[in-house]
Amino acid sequence: MRRARSWLARRVRAVLATKAAPLAADGSSADIPIAADGSTPYSRRERFIITDLVFSRLLPHETFSILDGGARGGPSDPRWRSIGDERLVIHGFEVDEAECGRLNREASESDLRHHYYPVALWSSEGSLTIYENKAAGGGSAYPQNLALTNRWKFQNATQKFDARDIFYPIGEVSFATTTIDSWARKHAIAGLDFLKLNVQGAELEILKGAPDTLKSIVGMQLEVSFVESYFGRPFFADVDAFVRRQGFHFFDLVGLHYLGRAASPVTSMHTPGLYPLHGQLIEAHGLYFRDPLASSAGGHDDNLSADQVLKLAAIAEIYGQVEYAFELLGWLSGRLREGGDMERSRDIATLCEEALRMHHRYLSAPLP
Repeated sequence: MRRARSWLARRVRAVLATKAAPLAADGSSADIPIAADGSTPYSRRERFIITDLVFSRLLPHETFSILDGGARGGPSDPRWRSIGDERLVIHGFEVDEAECGRLNREASESDLRHHYYPVALWSSEGSLTIYENKAAGGGSAYPQNLALTNRWKFQNATQKFDARDIFYPIGEVSFATTTIDSWARKHAIAGLDFLKLNVQGAELEILKGAPDTLKSIVGMQLEVSFVESYFGRPFFADVDAFVRRQGFHFFDLVGLHYLGRAASPVTSMHTPGLYPLHGQLIEAHGLYFRDPLASSAGGHDDNLSADQVLKLAAIAEIYGQVEYAFELLGWLSGRLREGGDMERSRDIATLCEEALRMHHRYLSAPLP
């Protein structure tokens, strides 16, 4: 395998010595619009190079399916748009039937391949009590720890609120529950590619109800907590340990959520250029991917298909793991070459070369 990777590295170094060719209409040579300020869709992170090339060249008819647990408001991550409306499929869960109906109508009117389900996800089928909250999105299956949350303040550039005034329980309501695996069987969902859960502490219970579905998933974004904002909610350490046992590897924390103290007469600021407000880190979103190169994967990733690895490279790039995406392409090309699939190995090596040229041309990436 080391020889295979070296072979690809030599090809990449050779192609960098050549003049970058204009991009084509299939994603490898169409002109990329350059704005008046010199920016491109790639530098603005509206599109992504490897993702464009993978889906235009190697997976032109493949969909990319995302399960969005906590789908109020519609597609919650602008990065997903770069996958393209023609191939992006979102299965969203929203317990508010009116909101769910609105999302389904909007998707239908816009010819989007998104579907929303008015049911709560959990580790078993039945019913679940949700503690509703004054703050939108603050409801949870766990009772709120007011002794802690009342000490917080919410603040942005123009406003400041004490948590006790806007973040508190207002009642209880029961919802029907299902598991991801039961839902997938009922709706004949053969497999998913990516999982996003932002459900105020229910992430671990939902994952426990998805052992079959998790086998097809190449990555996930999970809200994780570092404090007991709700009594009994799992902590980051609990979620992390479970996810690692399923063969996923931790890559990043995104969407870090810091909160200050209502009783403090000052607002603490981070070093300029970082997240502006300082305070206690209470929550974030853990980013996990499969890693077929890792010897400690315990066999979980040995059966990833070439198409799954290509999708993994695309979603890794979308979430900023660009070096990992290139590493995956090189590894996959070498694996296919050693397995005798020379044609597909060359296709991926060529795609990798083109992606590197485009990074140098449109993102001014430093050469290795």
